[in-house]
Amino acid sequence: MKRLLACLLLLGTFATSHAAEHFDALPAAERTLLASAREQWSQLGADQQAELVVAARQWLAMDAQERAAVRARIRDWDALPALVRAQRRAPFAAWQRLTASDQRRVRLSAAAYAQLPAERQQALRAAFAQLPVEQQQVWLLGPGLAPDVIAVGGLFAFVPQSERDALLDVVRALPPASRMQLAQLSTRLTAPQLAVLRRDLIAAAPEQRPALIEQALAR
Repeated sequence: MKRLLACLLLLGTFATSHAAEHFDALPAAERTLLASAREQWSQLGADQQAELVVAARQWLAMDAQERAAVRARIRDWDALPALVRAQRRAPFAAWQRLTASDQRRVRLSAAAYAQLPAERQQALRAAFAQLPVEQQQVWLLGPGLAPDVIAVGGLFAFVPQSERDALLDVVRALPPASRMQLAQLSTRLTAPQLAVLRRDLIAAAPEQRPALIEQALAR
């Protein structure tokens, strides 16, 4: 059943609109479905708890035909090549990494998008499809971080994956003013200079990074 709930989350068969609850306050049927999460329940974020609760309620509300359809989707999922599954799993993994604030912003944006006329929705999808693939993927970082990563794009050019995650953590932790300064530097410095700046920022303590950026900007 734990795998079934995970697949319900991955396949996106519900909307997360319920508040999280204390595990022992859940109805017996829901506690049974979520038993494997009992020990870790208090360690989960409120949004993660809510998602699991909604998935359990969705399953309990299904009739036999609807449950059979979900199981069929799971079998279809399992039959996909590993690479395809990884590609399709990426958006969900990115969603889990978002802050609660970014998740709320995405939900509000999705609700606003759903209210637009079909022609406007199509135009927005077409505009997004015209973006470079790399820039499309950046938006998986969420509305709070993606614009700044795009703005400092030069800093990420030719960065190995082993450094990319550390660099994302650097940008994520910077105050807004430092992110703006970093965007200026990404267009002014040469590739070797950017490489040195990346190395220094990753190695420095978080509280030292704004000063490093200011020093680089002053040179």
